[in-house]
Amino acid sequence: MDGNSVYFIWGDEPFLVDSEINRIVHEVRSRTGEEPELLYLDADDLSAAELQEILEFSPLFSLQRVIILKRPFWLQKGGHKKETAGQVCEILNNCLRRDNSGQTLILTSNEYNSGNPVVKLLAEEAEVIHCKALSKQKLLDWVEEELTSRSCSFEREVARLLAWSGKDMYYLENLIDKLCLTVKERPIGKKDIAEHLDSNNDIKIFKLTDALLNKDLKASFQAYHRLLIQGEQPGFFLYMIVKQLVSLAKVKYFLEKGLKKGEIADSTGMMEFLIGKMMKCCRLFTWKEIQELFAKLLQADIDFKTSGKDEKIIFETLIIEICSPK
Repeated sequence: MDGNSVYFIWGDEPFLVDSEINRIVHEVRSRTGEEPELLYLDADDLSAAELQEILEFSPLFSLQRVIILKRPFWLQKGGHKKETAGQVCEILNNCLRRDNSGQTLILTSNEYNSGNPVVKLLAEEAEVIHCKALSKQKLLDWVEEELTSRSCSFEREVARLLAWSGKDMYYLENLIDKLCLTVKERPIGKKDIAEHLDSNNDIKIFKLTDALLNKDLKASFQAYHRLLIQGEQPGFFLYMIVKQLVSLAKVKYFLEKGLKKGEIADSTGMMEFLIGKMMKCCRLFTWKEIQELFAKLLQADIDFKTSGKDEKIIFETLIIEICSPK
């Protein structure tokens, strides 16, 4: 095959992988000035024999053809697939040595298995594209750009909640489309997205924030590890802890002013049951500790974004600092 006519795209975010596929198809279209024939195949069970048949290029209505093989099993790990991987290597090698001008081949995988012979061949013969998952900041930037491009006004917190929800980018794109169509005449707010995001995430994260504000080190680490197993991200934990600490400071301030629970609810707009929980925690924190905690949370946020340190280590250190008796 001529030039960059074979591509290997890998990464576990389907939206980014598909964006690269669309870019390549657009380049073929622009270069040739014609609409290529597109052949999309979900190649979970594509055999070597079927691959060989597909690669036999015989254009029908188009002089250009783009073949997209998504996630063929012979690109994955697994010793029982070595024989098939060897056959695929032979087929691809033969194909690469033929004149296949007019045909572009794109293969995708969720992972890069360097020990796989097909991957080794593609590393030598194809253009390899790694679709890295977006960082928290880049995903936030993307959400804001998507909302802005649709001429939607929105609360800053909405963009953060969407970006840190743990939802994949296709889900977020569809949700943004829906929000921009249904919410008009005012900025999109938290209430507009609440029903679309998994409310269980808030329930789970509150177990962590409650344990931290009660300075319960064991319960904090238990909740933290459970959230990690469920796929949550430390950056989202940090955001929620800041929110809860702000609420704690408000309750502590009004308590010291002599206000009762109902009066604090009227002054802050907080739910009384939440105020009751905060009242029990207030005695555990002096104003100096609260000020120091805000500084530590700010430093953790800076470290997340700029230091390159392991986020888990940063957050685990923060848990210990919050729960340590003063």
